[in-house]
Amino acid sequence: EVRADLDAPPVVADPIALRRILDNLLRNAREALPAGGGAITVTVARRDDPDLGPRCVLAVRDQGAGMTAEVAARIGEDFFTTKPGGTGLGLSNVRRLAGDAGGRLQVDSAPGRGTTVTITFPAAEADA
Repeated sequence: EVRADLDAPPVVADPIALRRILDNLLRNAREALPAGGGAITVTVARRDDPDLGPRCVLAVRDQGAGMTAEVAARIGEDFFTTKPGGTGLGLSNVRRLAGDAGGRLQVDSAPGRGTTVTITFPAAEADA
Protein backbone atom coordinates (compact mmCIF):
# COMPACT_ATOMS: atom_id res chain seq x y z
CA GLU A 1 0.00 0.00 0.00
CA VAL A 2 1.27 3.48 -0.83
CA ARG A 3 0.04 6.59 0.95
CA ALA A 4 1.33 9.94 -0.21
CA ASP A 5 0.11 13.17 1.33
CA LEU A 6 -0.80 15.81 -1.22
CA ASP A 7 1.31 18.37 0.62
CA ALA A 8 4.42 16.15 0.80
CA PRO A 9 7.23 18.40 -0.42
CA PRO A 10 9.74 17.51 -3.11
CA VAL A 11 13.35 16.85 -2.15
CA VAL A 12 16.62 17.60 -3.89
CA ALA A 13 18.17 14.19 -4.50
CA ASP A 14 19.54 12.02 -7.26
CA PRO A 15 16.55 10.09 -8.66
CA ILE A 16 18.69 6.98 -9.13
CA ALA A 17 19.73 7.15 -5.48
CA LEU A 18 16.10 7.47 -4.42
CA ARG A 19 15.21 4.46 -6.57
CA ARG A 20 18.01 2.44 -4.94
CA ILE A 21 16.81 3.47 -1.49
CA LEU A 22 13.24 2.38 -2.22
CA ASP A 23 14.33 -0.81 -3.96
CA ASN A 24 16.42 -1.87 -0.98
CA LEU A 25 13.82 -0.96 1.63
CA LEU A 26 11.04 -2.74 -0.26
CA ARG A 27 13.17 -5.84 -0.87
CA ASN A 28 14.09 -6.03 2.81
CA ALA A 29 10.45 -5.54 3.83
CA ARG A 30 9.29 -8.28 1.44
CA GLU A 31 11.96 -10.68 2.69
CA ALA A 32 10.93 -10.01 6.29
CA LEU A 33 7.31 -11.06 5.72
CA PRO A 34 6.20 -14.47 6.95
CA ALA A 35 5.59 -17.26 4.42
CA GLY A 36 1.86 -16.53 4.52
CA GLY A 37 2.43 -12.93 3.44
CA GLY A 38 1.64 -9.66 5.08
CA ALA A 39 1.38 -5.98 4.32
CA ILE A 40 4.02 -3.45 3.37
CA THR A 41 3.06 0.19 3.63
CA VAL A 42 4.98 3.07 2.07
CA THR A 43 4.12 6.56 3.23
CA VAL A 44 5.36 9.94 2.09
CA ALA A 45 4.37 12.91 4.23
CA ARG A 46 5.26 16.45 5.16
CA ARG A 47 6.62 17.31 8.58
CA ASP A 48 7.32 20.87 9.67
CA ASP A 49 10.20 20.97 12.12
CA PRO A 50 10.36 24.24 14.09
CA ASP A 51 14.16 24.18 14.09
CA LEU A 52 14.97 22.65 10.71
CA GLY A 53 12.05 23.73 8.55
CA PRO A 54 9.94 21.62 6.21
CA ARG A 55 10.80 17.94 5.83
CA CYS A 56 9.70 15.11 3.57
CA VAL A 57 9.29 11.86 5.48
CA LEU A 58 9.49 8.52 3.67
CA ALA A 59 8.55 5.45 5.71
CA VAL A 60 8.48 1.77 4.74
CA ARG A 61 6.66 -0.44 7.23
CA ASP A 62 6.38 -4.22 7.14
CA GLN A 63 4.49 -6.79 9.16
CA GLY A 64 7.51 -9.05 9.33
CA ALA A 65 9.31 -10.75 12.17
CA GLY A 66 10.88 -7.54 13.49
CA MET A 67 14.29 -7.20 15.11
CA THR A 68 15.72 -6.94 18.57
CA ALA A 69 16.98 -3.52 19.65
CA GLU A 70 20.55 -4.82 19.38
CA VAL A 71 20.10 -5.91 15.75
CA ALA A 72 18.18 -2.75 14.80
CA ALA A 73 20.99 -0.60 16.21
CA ARG A 74 23.49 -2.26 13.85
CA ILE A 75 21.60 -2.56 10.57
CA GLY A 76 23.23 0.49 9.02
CA GLU A 77 26.75 -0.81 9.66
CA ASP A 78 28.83 -1.97 6.71
CA PHE A 79 28.91 -5.77 6.38
CA PHE A 80 26.44 -6.42 9.22
CA THR A 81 23.78 -8.91 8.17
CA THR A 82 21.43 -11.44 9.69
CA LYS A 83 20.58 -12.99 6.31
CA PRO A 84 22.30 -16.15 5.13
CA GLY A 85 24.30 -15.13 2.08
CA GLY A 86 23.66 -11.42 2.71
CA THR A 87 26.41 -8.89 2.11
CA GLY A 88 25.47 -6.47 4.86
CA LEU A 89 25.71 -3.56 2.42
CA GLY A 90 22.05 -2.89 1.59
CA LEU A 91 21.04 -0.73 4.53
CA SER A 92 24.48 0.80 4.90
CA ASN A 93 24.08 1.97 1.28
CA VAL A 94 20.60 3.27 2.09
CA ARG A 95 22.04 5.21 5.04
CA ARG A 96 24.82 6.66 2.85
CA LEU A 97 22.53 7.56 -0.07
CA ALA A 98 19.99 9.16 2.26
CA GLY A 99 22.79 11.09 3.97
CA ASP A 100 24.04 12.35 0.60
CA ALA A 101 20.62 13.97 0.15
CA GLY A 102 20.63 15.41 3.68
CA GLY A 103 18.36 12.64 4.97
CA ARG A 104 18.39 10.93 8.33
CA LEU A 105 17.58 7.22 8.75
CA GLN A 106 15.64 5.86 11.73
CA VAL A 107 14.57 2.28 12.47
CA ASP A 108 11.71 1.25 14.72
CA SER A 109 11.40 -2.49 15.21
CA ALA A 110 10.61 -5.15 17.76
CA PRO A 111 10.36 -8.93 17.51
CA GLY A 112 6.88 -9.98 16.39
CA ARG A 113 5.86 -6.40 15.60
CA GLY A 114 7.48 -5.71 12.25
CA THR A 115 9.81 -2.92 11.23
CA THR A 116 9.45 0.66 10.08
CA VAL A 117 12.39 2.36 8.37
CA THR A 118 11.94 6.11 8.16
CA ILE A 119 14.05 8.58 6.24
CA THR A 120 13.55 12.27 6.86
CA PHE A 121 14.78 14.51 4.05
CA PRO A 122 14.99 18.30 3.97
CA ALA A 123 12.29 19.67 1.68
CA ALA A 124 13.48 21.37 -1.51
CA GLU A 125 11.69 24.52 -0.38
CA ALA A 126 13.96 24.66 2.67
CA ASP A 127 16.83 25.37 0.30
CA ALA A 128 14.98 28.14 -1.54
